[in-house]
Amino acid sequence: MAKIVDVSSLVSTSAFESLKSSGYTAAVMSCYQATAQVDRHFAATTANAWSAGMSRVDGYATLGSHSPDTVADTLAEYIKDNNVKIETIWLHVEGPRTFWTGSQSDNRDTFTKILKGFRATERSLGIYTSASQWNPIFGEDFTVARDLPLWYADDDGVPSFNGFDRFGGWARPDMKQYSGGQRMFGVEINSNWSPE
Repeated sequence: MAKIVDVSSLVSTSAFESLKSSGYTAAVMSCYQATAQVDRHFAATTANAWSAGMSRVDGYATLGSHSPDTVADTLAEYIKDNNVKIETIWLHVEGPRTFWTGSQSDNRDTFTKILKGFRATERSLGIYTSASQWNPIFGEDFTVARDLPLWYADDDGVPSFNGFDRFGGWARPDMKQYSGGQRMFGVEINSNWSPE
């Protein structure tokens, strides 16, 4: 079992070391923001997580109807140019009527194009979302990403998949955010759990 921290700000090596001492073994950080640009702290925070001895380091890209079709290429270029060592990129899908339009048809078209671009990079991918976000944005029958790992949010404080309800074609999740908005060692974090 793994306890995973996710962050959306610059995190120092010493803060990651403290988090590791508190039981976190892996990290996920923001790599692409809702403002349609690469997170300026992505490279440094990723390097700091590895330096602190995290066993796995991933990134998450916050997407929306405003995200360009080229987001995958932009991120791939940044990763190459900055020598970023990253394992999986999680496509973060949340914010119905905030980051996404009220049209499920338009949202499906936008996401399908973005996903096609990410698939072309041949990088390991996953989806971060939950039924309360996915279904209003795309509709319950939208299963275009069902073959990818699912990381879902249910801030119930319980590190397990008990109570997971199927959606988007996913029969089971791979990771769960079970506690959000904590502050540890001067860093705003979310706590996540995976059985592997």
